[in-house]
Amino acid sequence: MVYRVVAFRSGPVCSVSTNQARGPTVTRRCVLCNRLLPQGATHCPFDGCAFNYEGEARGATTSVDIIPEIKRCGNCGRQYPEEANFCMIDGSRLPQSAEPKMRPRVQMAEASRLLGKTVGGKYTIQSVIGHGGMAVVYQAFDNLIERPVVIKVMQSWLAHDERANERFKRECQLTAQLHHPNIIRVYDGGLLNNNEPYLVMEYVAGESLRRALDRHGPVHLKTAAAIVIQICRGLGEAHAAGIIHRDLKPDNVLVEAVKGSSQHIKILDFGIAYLVAGAHRLTQTGKLIGTPAYIAPEQLKDRKIDARADLYAVGVMLFELLTGKVPFEGETAESILTKQLFEPPPPLSSEREDIPAGSPIELVVEKALAKEPDDRYQTAKEFEEAIEMALKEPSRKRKTMS
Repeated sequence: MVYRVVAFRSGPVCSVSTNQARGPTVTRRCVLCNRLLPQGATHCPFDGCAFNYEGEARGATTSVDIIPEIKRCGNCGRQYPEEANFCMIDGSRLPQSAEPKMRPRVQMAEASRLLGKTVGGKYTIQSVIGHGGMAVVYQAFDNLIERPVVIKVMQSWLAHDERANERFKRECQLTAQLHHPNIIRVYDGGLLNNNEPYLVMEYVAGESLRRALDRHGPVHLKTAAAIVIQICRGLGEAHAAGIIHRDLKPDNVLVEAVKGSSQHIKILDFGIAYLVAGAHRLTQTGKLIGTPAYIAPEQLKDRKIDARADLYAVGVMLFELLTGKVPFEGETAESILTKQLFEPPPPLSSEREDIPAGSPIELVVEKALAKEPDDRYQTAKEFEEAIEMALKEPSRKRKTMS
């Protein structure tokens, strides 16, 4: 999901952590982008998907995505939505008019066009798993190796030129080298019609951590720890290979359905965030990639991003697993981003009575959510070991953080 740094004013309802309404009007979550929507909404204004009476996505009915109208500061060049009036960096007044941008999006009819066809010479498309403004996800069958696979076909705007295609090729090669039980394997990749990037990935039966959280709510400390430890192990493998996820969130974590065993976790969509970043030229001033509730503060400050940004997102997920909500909530992306930058996270003990103030797990979460990367865990392995240590003494208090 791509967001621009915008003025801290009222705006569209944005993603928060739970299905429960935070006010009298927000009662429904879009199953494609996970934003909460007002009661009675029939379409998501962000990705165009429509809902049936139960709130489930039933396919988009519009032919374009309307990106919020953009204003640009004449002094610093930062971009803002149409409702902004002043630049939050230098205070200068923004232009009084802006033009909306439109981008083709995937309709259900278009998503179905590949059904029954063969991609890459050997993958037969069997069904549509899901679709949205960025990609269509298919279940397919590898006729050569005779196994089910998942194919994610990105929209053509992600491969807008030869340079983007080469970047996508390099990302495919890099992510395909990741062999870890807690990472979804990438088997193959290519371009459809020379302009639609696609990835062929391991098929795993299960559900996203987002859907599991929405159904079950907060989990026991040992369960949360087991999930996060597996995420850290997968991240450790990726980070060692020089790969940063950049958009970790429950939607990108799969809970595999393994009969008779505890939760088996797999991370997906490595490299896709980087592909989107390249398509949007996100190295330009004033743009960022990530989901507001999980984005690390340094991603809002034009700093170089490293593995510690992923670990911040894992800290947010640990908090959410234990409490059922993210540390920073708000009705707009702007309000969430403001809190990410300036407000300390609430103590874990304030959200769960069975977790004492100053307990090891509370201090683990506090350190993981530090504003400065240098104050966080520096590696996924260090984070993993801290959780394991906290499990051994769940009620012990410490006077100060290490």
